Amino acid sequence: MTTKFDIIKLKAQAVLGNVEAMYELGFNYLYGIGVEDNIEKAHEYLQKAAAKNFAAAKNLLTNVFADNGQSSAINSDFKEKGYATFKRICQDADKGDPEALYIKSIGKLDDDIDDYRFFRAIDDLTNASQKEYAPALFALGRTYHISTRVSGKKAEGLSMIQQAADMEFIPAIKYMMAKAPESVYKVVKHMSEAPNADGEILCMLAHYYQEGIVVEKDINKAITIFEKSILEGNTDSMLELGWIFEQSEDVPHDYKRAFDLYSKAADLNNTAAMNNLGTCYKKGIGTEDDKEKALACYTKAAELGNIEAYWNLYLYYMDDISTERNFKKAVEWLEKGDKAGNLECTFQLTMHIMNGDGIEEDANKYFLYMQKAAKGGYKDAFVRLGDCYRYGIGTQQNGNYAFEWYKKASEFSLDGIASLAKCYTYGIGIQRDDKKAIELYKIAAEQGYAQAQFDLGICYRQGEGVEKDPQKAIEWYLKAAEQGHGDALCNLGIMYENGIGVDQDSSKAFDFFKKSAVAGSVQGQFCLGHLYYSRRGTEQDYAEAIKWFKEAADQGEPDSMFHLAICYNDGLGVEKDSNKMAYYMYAAADRGFQRAIEAIQKYNIRRP
Repeated sequence: MTTKFDIIKLKAQAVLGNVEAMYELGFNYLYGIGVEDNIEKAHEYLQKAAAKNFAAAKNLLTNVFADNGQSSAINSDFKEKGYATFKRICQDADKGDPEALYIKSIGKLDDDIDDYRFFRAIDDLTNASQKEYAPALFALGRTYHISTRVSGKKAEGLSMIQQAADMEFIPAIKYMMAKAPESVYKVVKHMSEAPNADGEILCMLAHYYQEGIVVEKDINKAITIFEKSILEGNTDSMLELGWIFEQSEDVPHDYKRAFDLYSKAADLNNTAAMNNLGTCYKKGIGTEDDKEKALACYTKAAELGNIEAYWNLYLYYMDDISTERNFKKAVEWLEKGDKAGNLECTFQLTMHIMNGDGIEEDANKYFLYMQKAAKGGYKDAFVRLGDCYRYGIGTQQNGNYAFEWYKKASEFSLDGIASLAKCYTYGIGIQRDDKKAIELYKIAAEQGYAQAQFDLGICYRQGEGVEKDPQKAIEWYLKAAEQGHGDALCNLGIMYENGIGVDQDSSKAFDFFKKSAVAGSVQGQFCLGHLYYSRRGTEQDYAEAIKWFKEAADQGEPDSMFHLAICYNDGLGVEKDSNKMAYYMYAAADRGFQRAIEAIQKYNIRRP
């Protein structure tokens, strides 16, 4: 409890320039804590703290006082709606009332709250928790468990949430149901056996039988409990039972009943049921398909906060069956979903930005959205964010950051393992270590990851981290090629064309180059074009050569650009065209292709 002596100490500290003391005095005078309330003195101390850029003081001034904090009069809206109530809460909290301490902390644990208010809220919750107040135990425990601003307290946080759950605090029980359902089974069972057990607890109990957690799986018993919960008006049970009848393999499908249950829950504003109802209308599940009703359901669900609905709205505008594809509308819903916290939408936005579909290509935006998705824990973004740092896509190149994200991805992804291996191969963010790279490539390759099989083939061909072994290189190229890996097919063509590890065979080389080119390998497209151009392994065919040179040139392959320039200069397969010759010659030279640079200098070719 704040005493007069505490106020004297704060005043002395404020005189010495302590900004926190200035804020505390302003707060105490505003709400009459340890002193008589005095609005003018409150405003004076808060302005002094705000003048020193103290965020908490600026926030209090802006929200409480008139004229955006410039006036010493209390804002009329705050005075009418909240001042007297919050004053009483603050005074009760100062006396140690746990409910008041808890209420006082609400809204101060968000990520964008300044540290001072954040840790003051932590102190208030700590005091309330010491008095075994369940809401405070849950709020503090959840903060410890998930916040990055408090370190080393995850286990303690989960223990506090469990304590609140044992006190039959439903939000804590629901949290533990998601993290460790076996830890709250006894609580749920006990509460469900009460004569007045509500639908929410019954819904939780039904989940145990539905999933076979702690108890033996019994879908019929789960259905019975869900139905009992529905009689109590629980919309989550309507949703879950609807899902069982729509999708579960444990009972015969009953699409009409699923539709009816979703409809009933949606009428009671269950947003997840609205979202599912939209899918029923879109696909004709248990009802006639109706695209307009599907759109209405998805839209209402999104407006009421269902983040999955944003993704379904994106799909709606991308699906030619539902409506004419509309990239702009689709992207609008991705952007809304991103703002609502749907990381799947955030990640998909990067794909549209990369391709310029419905939104302008922008490397900086691509990086920022990819970073947001990755930092939010969306695993598909980890390797791609690593690529941004590795190649400098929308940000400065940073090998250390690339290595960090590849390492995180390697914990669950073969792509991550292969990307991490490349760091050791090329010394990206870590000292080069060919043997470590081989170890990682093998882990991914032996699990069937084509890119790693290809990379391992390169290592054996070049003798990087292993003894040079062309036969083993071919073995790994073949494994990747069987999965349609274009560059592996191309390298096999090179091996057969040059007789490396196999007998030289131009016909087989041609076959591999053709498969590689069709699979989209830029190098394979050039090699195939070159075979047609030079009459190796096939009949000479300049038209086909030009076709494949153009495919590769369009993707930036300079050797193909140089050969196209020759074709236009000599009229091979096309009419002679000096402008196109110069265009392709300079395109190759601008990419550092030495033969093109030398030709430009030797023949004094002017830039078109």
